[in-house]
Amino acid sequence: MELQFHVFRHVEMPDGLKWQVIDVCTAAFDSSYEGLFSYLPTDAIHVMGHHAGKVISHVVITERWCRAGTGPDLRCAYFDAVATRPEEQGNGYGAQTLEFAIRLCAERFSLCALSADAAIGWYERLGFLRWMGPLSIETPDGLSTHTTPPSITVLVFPLVEHLDLNLPLRGNWRPGLGW
Repeated sequence: MELQFHVFRHVEMPDGLKWQVIDVCTAAFDSSYEGLFSYLPTDAIHVMGHHAGKVISHVVITERWCRAGTGPDLRCAYFDAVATRPEEQGNGYGAQTLEFAIRLCAERFSLCALSADAAIGWYERLGFLRWMGPLSIETPDGLSTHTTPPSITVLVFPLVEHLDLNLPLRGNWRPGLGW
């Protein structure tokens, strides 16, 4: 089956597609994703792989800013809700959707990033690299460190050269979420 891709700004996504995305994410993560559309920023971008009018896989992209060490701010495409219907997993649809999202980001961003507590090897096979340096989030009240539990790994897909993965990485805060 060949996937087709649709891209929607968060605020322009039709309700029927919203519910399909919620269903895909809820099934893939075995956890309710009904709140997904309440915490995402209005400028988030949804990428959906679909076939015959049915959403098969999904990733949402939000713009964030990161800084590696004392370097300049890097425009970051942050990926969330990377999900494929369980009955379609293992067929390459999640990879196709994620690769489409990366290509979509290539001209506008310095890196793509996500945090994961599972499937880390899968992301690495797609070209994502583990961030090895310490992680922190810059909150509205100041810098917060130790933002991720040991079970969470931040992975990046550099779209620029010479990114030292051992430097400290600081990201901007997002409501209700860490990395």
